[in-house]
Amino acid sequence: VLINGYYFKQITDSRANGVKLPGSREQVFGIGPGLMWKWGKDKILWVNAYRESMVRNRASADLLLNLRMAITF
Repeated sequence: VLINGYYFKQITDSRANGVKLPGSREQVFGIGPGLMWKWGKDKILWVNAYRESMVRNRASADLLLNLRMAITF
């Protein structure tokens, strides 16, 4: 089990039809446990669960689940 996290902070205002939207910068911090399985020489599966905080100007969720698989071919 690993601890995973991410932080996103928008550094410029969003635009609509070329016009800046003041106060539209997004921000979010997420942290939570994760697992990684590797089998064979070329297969990896990641499963992560994140709880978000410090959310500003965007939709938020109590729990985000992320599943990712990589296969070399």
